[in-house]
Parts: sequence; structure tokens; C-alpha cells
Amino acid sequence: MDKRNRIVLATNFTEQEKPARDAAIWLSAKLEAQVQLLHIYEPDPVAKGLNRQELKNLVLSFQENLQARANSFMRGTNFANAAPLLPIRGYFNKRLVQLAQLKTWQGMVFRIRHPFDVRDYIFGHVFDDIIALANCVLLFIPDDKPFLPFAKIIYPTKLMYDNLLGLYQIDMLAQMLNIPVLLLHVENSNLPIAPSMLPQYIEALDRILDCRFEVKIVRAPSIADALNNETQAENNQALTVVFHRKRNFWANFFLDDFAIRLLRSFNKPLLVLRENTSLTA
Repeated sequence: MDKRNRIVLATNFTEQEKPARDAAIWLSAKLEAQVQLLHIYEPDPVAKGLNRQELKNLVLSFQENLQARANSFMRGTNFANAAPLLPIRGYFNKRLVQLAQLKTWQGMVFRIRHPFDVRDYIFGHVFDDIIALANCVLLFIPDDKPFLPFAKIIYPTKLMYDNLLGLYQIDMLAQMLNIPVLLLHVENSNLPIAPSMLPQYIEALDRILDCRFEVKIVRAPSIADALNNETQAENNQALTVVFHRKRNFWANFFLDDFAIRLLRSFNKPLLVLRENTSLTA
């Protein structure tokens, strides 16, 4: 198996991680990828006080349990033999971000908890850095709902203002997961769409996209409001995909990037892609 095909599951061995664990298992089977464990053991009380060998045994035990779960949940999932033992210390952790510098078809799976808690070990200091610097797919799974296989991708689109690379990435992802795409345009005074232009745009999309798709135009105060409304009845099976558009790391301190703001109010599966990185590169 190509060693580049890898999904990294950020874990601290808690029961709340089951949805993220199952998401990693499902994706690994869909993408024919290995699952590698990223064990964040500080300030996790479960592993506090363990020496390195005891910690390694804990990781191996967790990995065996994960494989057993994979065998019952979805066969054909492979797990990497070596699990990295990477602590988080201080404000910024280069090793964690280096692990996020992944290549084609790779991604990291995190659990998130809501209401949003800035004291979360992932979100406290490192989260924004990962979003800003990671060159990979970042999947965030709520920990308060069971994971169900994704049945649809929802992509908040600006319609004719979208760049082609973004649409190609959505198309490739939908084909890999074999699920349709809902292109959701939130109409407001800034991006009005004339009804007469919609058939022309859909015709252009037919020439660009190979996946199954539909276009829906809604009115809402914001994209976040529209996404919350649209996913209300999806039973947690809709995967919302957004792009991180910040190219300047220091600008990230203002926390005004859409992907970062959305996570703070959106308690649904969310996949963040880098706008300037192609999945097929």
C-alpha cells in the first residue's frame, strides 16, 4: 500500500472519541488508507504519570481495540504499525504541525465538543495553527452524536464566483466517497443570482463535474445560518466541506477565516480543505 495514503486520528483514549474513531475507520476503507494514531498525552489525565513503555503499551492496546472495532464496523481497514507519541506543550507545537504537512489523499481526524470550549486541548492554542498551516484534509467530528456514513456533501458555493480548483476538489472527493454533492448558494445583497442565469450555470457545471450534484439557492443572514438550517434534518450524515483561505499565518490571529469561525458554531461533521492545494497533485 502506498505509504502516502494515511489518515491520522488524533486521540487521547477517551470514550468521547468513538464518533471520530468510526469516521476514521469508514474513511480509511473508502480511501484505501492506513490509520495512524496521533496520541496527545498532555494534559490528558489518562496517561499522566505513565513512563514511555507504559504509554507505548497503552497505545498498542488502543490500536488493537481500534482494529477490532474496524473488523466489526467495516472490513478492509489497515492500521499503521507505529503510533507516534507526540505531546502538546506550550503555545505552539511544531511537531504536530509538521505531522499535518501531509500529501495527496492524506488527512487528520479530530473530535470536537460543543458548546465550543476554548480550553479543549486541541483548540486551546494549537487548533488555529493547524488550520493555518496544515497542507492536508482536516476532518472535525462532533463527539456528542454517533458517526453515520456520509450520504451527501454540502458545499457552500458562490456559484459563478467559485474557482475551478475548489470545484475540482469537491468533485474528486464526491467520486472517491461515491456520494452526491449539494451546492448551496446563500443569497444576499452581495452575491445575488438572477434566476435566468441558473440554468446557464448548471449547464457549465455539467461540463466541469463528473459527480452527482444539485444546486440550491437559499436566503439566510449568513452562510453559517444556512448550513445549520440545511443540515438540521440530515441525521449527521451530511459532510460540509469548506476551504481555508488564509495564506498569511499571522492574519490567522484575527480569527476571521470562515473555516475557523464556522467550527465555533457548527456542531456537524466539517471537512476543511486548503484552497490552494489540489487533492490530485
